[in-house]
Amino acid sequence: IAEWGLDRPVVLQYLGYLAGLLHGEFGTSYIQNKPVLDIFTSQIGATLQLAGAALLIAVVVALGLSLWLAGRRGAVRSLVGGAELTVLSVPSFWLGLILLTVFSFQLRWFPVLGDDGPRALVLPALAIGIPQGAYLTQVLREDLDGELVRPYVLTARSRGASIGRAKRVHALRHAALPAVTIGGLLVGGLLGGAAITETVFGRPGLGRIAVKAVESQDMPIVLGVAFFASAVFVIASTLVDFAALALDPRLRQARS
Repeated sequence: IAEWGLDRPVVLQYLGYLAGLLHGEFGTSYIQNKPVLDIFTSQIGATLQLAGAALLIAVVVALGLSLWLAGRRGAVRSLVGGAELTVLSVPSFWLGLILLTVFSFQLRWFPVLGDDGPRALVLPALAIGIPQGAYLTQVLREDLDGELVRPYVLTARSRGASIGRAKRVHALRHAALPAVTIGGLLVGGLLGGAAITETVFGRPGLGRIAVKAVESQDMPIVLGVAFFASAVFVIASTLVDFAALALDPRLRQARS
């Protein structure tokens, strides 16, 4: 008990933990008997790799579908909209199991488990990135529809700009601000999805060790993961603020 500092009052334990955070110390794992920071260092690379790949897929899906469907009406848009709602309603672990069944067990295009090269990253990243991309698509497409009827777009069209150029060059920048804001909030979804997806696909990472830490009540690791997730949210929110200033000159004028 004395080794873990549990013989001290709770207030002193808490203050000591906060003081350790200032020096980058998250304590020692009860189960692995290793510093939490060392455990994080060995696992954080795999999680950042998965989250980055999933974010890239989400952005590509959102941009591609939004630019293609904005301003369109008819059966194709309704069909894609129904597919988006279906994907959003499917839990990430179930989508991961479907991808494993089709592309790993049946077609054998990708490995089933592990972290053996880029091919092992494809299915986990799709399991997280596709639902996030569907959500962003809904937001970005609706804003693009609203921007396409604005006078500046009609002016560009009257000067000979194609509908594709009007979407990409003129409307996208104005419509992207709400999607960028929501994209920053979706970072939490990437981390939460990583915890489940890493377990389903047997990948290393912070999400998987967090699940194991909760099961074994390894509190130093659980608190460390919570601190890391909070830090990611703060960083993402800050980056979103800078992106909003770059996209909308009116925000820069208001601050000045």
